Amino acid sequence: MHVPEKVLHRWLELLRQNESVIIYNPDLIQKASPQEYATLKAQDISRLIASPLYLSGQLFGFIGVDNPRYFIHDDAHLRVMSSFLLSAVRQKRSKERVATLLNYRYGEILDQIGVGLWVIRKDEQGLYQMFADDTMLRVMGIQDIPSPEECYAFWYNRVNDGYYHYVNQAIATMLRTGDIVQLEYTWKHPTDGEVVVRCTGQRWVDEQGQTVLRGYHRVISNIQRPKFLPDIHQRDIFEYNELSHSIFFHTDRTLISGQQLHESD
Repeated sequence: MHVPEKVLHRWLELLRQNESVIIYNPDLIQKASPQEYATLKAQDISRLIASPLYLSGQLFGFIGVDNPRYFIHDDAHLRVMSSFLLSAVRQKRSKERVATLLNYRYGEILDQIGVGLWVIRKDEQGLYQMFADDTMLRVMGIQDIPSPEECYAFWYNRVNDGYYHYVNQAIATMLRTGDIVQLEYTWKHPTDGEVVVRCTGQRWVDEQGQTVLRGYHRVISNIQRPKFLPDIHQRDIFEYNELSHSIFFHTDRTLISGQQLHESD
């Protein structure tokens, strides 16, 4: 149905109040809105309902039925139809977003910024396994593709000694609560030495019904982190490992002499 612009102004006032436009008899609006009356008569419309469509809190459009049989019931049915129509619109928009991401090749984006994805689970013998994507293997400095058990051992055995309790506690929290857990720790990279790693993970149930952990792994020692506070509020932040008698600096030194990020003995 074609609706003139002047007619839409009256309709929009009602639709924006989440009210349906209901016309029982065009003769009743002939004097108040002659153009609307003429439009309805020209299309042989003697009764009409138009219900609003809202998407994300905004008026998206309307759906109308001409010459309905019963106004009250038809209005209710029309609103139900509106919900199905909006669901289809949301689904279409979701597919469009996915298509856009695919065009940008999100895997390349994750690889370029060094975000590796992993899944950890226990096998039937109770051994831990880690399944890592190509970015995760590259970030950890692994040249060949290891078995899941070798991959887990490579990651876990390179966690600095002082962080094992912290890492184990984080894994236990993921499994117990199902919450998203983020942790940061120092890790012995095979070529870059000690690096700071950030991991975020969550409990999940896979297609076989098995409980697993999945998340991402990223080295954050080599990324730019703009200062949130002025320099006057900055402090030297470092960690000391009592077992190895080593210090790892997380910030540039301003109070302690030297420039090395890591010092032993």
